[in-house]
Amino acid sequence: MNAWQQKQKKNRKTTKQQQEERKMQLLENIKKRPSKSTINVKEKESPSMDKYKKLYKKAKSDFLKAIQSLDLLKKREKQKDKKIHTLSAENKRLRKNLYKTKKTMEEWKTEFGNWTEEKKVLQETLLNQRQILTEVDENYTSLKKLYHNTVEELKKYREINKALHNKIKRDQTSTITILRNKIQQLEEERATSLRTAAKKTHIIQDLQKQIEKYKELDSEFLLQTLYENLSLENLYQYHLSEKLTRKYKSMLKTHFYRKKHELDYSKVTVNLFGYIKKSDNDEYVFVDLDLNEYKISYHPGHTLYENTPAAAFQNSEGVVDIYWYYSSEKLMLEDSKEEAGALAKNKRTGKTKEKKTFEYIGDFSVLIVTSLNGVRYKNRLHKHGINASWIDPYEKSPLHVKNMMEVSDIVILCVQNMPHSVLDFINREKEKYHFIVDHNEEKIVDKVKAAATRLKLISM
Repeated sequence: MNAWQQKQKKNRKTTKQQQEERKMQLLENIKKRPSKSTINVKEKESPSMDKYKKLYKKAKSDFLKAIQSLDLLKKREKQKDKKIHTLSAENKRLRKNLYKTKKTMEEWKTEFGNWTEEKKVLQETLLNQRQILTEVDENYTSLKKLYHNTVEELKKYREINKALHNKIKRDQTSTITILRNKIQQLEEERATSLRTAAKKTHIIQDLQKQIEKYKELDSEFLLQTLYENLSLENLYQYHLSEKLTRKYKSMLKTHFYRKKHELDYSKVTVNLFGYIKKSDNDEYVFVDLDLNEYKISYHPGHTLYENTPAAAFQNSEGVVDIYWYYSSEKLMLEDSKEEAGALAKNKRTGKTKEKKTFEYIGDFSVLIVTSLNGVRYKNRLHKHGINASWIDPYEKSPLHVKNMMEVSDIVILCVQNMPHSVLDFINREKEKYHFIVDHNEEKIVDKVKAAATRLKLISM
């Protein structure tokens, strides 16, 4: 313990002793103070008793205040002691630091001689560093500004990127849904195409067989078939026969066909157009467009009628051979009369057919799509109890054809007598659509029965 600490300790002890002495002296003074109660003992019963009580109370109050002052002094002494102790510890710590500082100073003094040169170098370095720091500060300011701009740009980019990401996500979701639907649609179309291909393959095979059959047919049979099938219902379909007529005339001019009931056309020089007229002597003559009259030496079958358009070859002067004339209603009626006459003849000879009974099939609806013999097929199916109807796809609008196909229980499609556009209206998923190539009444009935059985419209 050093001298200063000893002095401080001694001062603390002296202070405490002084405080104790003051306290004792104060108590002695209080005790030695002449008590008014003692002086006036004999005067207790005197009128000055009240004054004594007041003095007593005042003395008591002073005593209590003295005690409080004493306690306050004690507290202050304790605080001073505590503060002195703290200051002593702080003084001790400072002395240690002072010792270390002195030691360090001594070391620095030793090294100070070496620091002079280093100081110069450091000053120069410091100057350079200050310049560098100035540049760094400028660069930092620029970089800070650039950073701020970059942050703003990055923020905008993130917002744009987020918007693009959400848009891409929505587009991807939409695209995936569209692609899935498209894939499903393509798979359905593929399955439909396979079924269609199988059906078309079957149709092609049937057509090939039909073509082979057609190849075996002679021209006379085909012409006779055309003649027999001509009716008011399919009359417009025979417009291509004009091409056959033109080819026929051309071949007559070049190859000079010679057959029964035909003349030598090697001398044909003029092709005439006009009409049939009845002359004054009740003979039919041909009048061309220039109103020149020609005698008729030959005409192809049927009775001639006045004012019938016709075409002819001039085989000699004033004489023509008619090779075509318009099939008017009169001529058609003539054919009907001929057939009626044949039927009457059969009746007279007892050759009429017995009335045929037809099996009842069902009351479901059937639509026949054909341009040929539709009425015949419809009437035949009516005889079997079927609610049959037919439509000519060449005469009706595509929408009309489509609507009738959709509302029918069974649809029979006569491939040879309908346009390919009808195939676009067919729902491949439904089994009510059936194709037929080489058709007639019996085949139509068999096809309808088979389709109705498959669709469970009837039971076998």
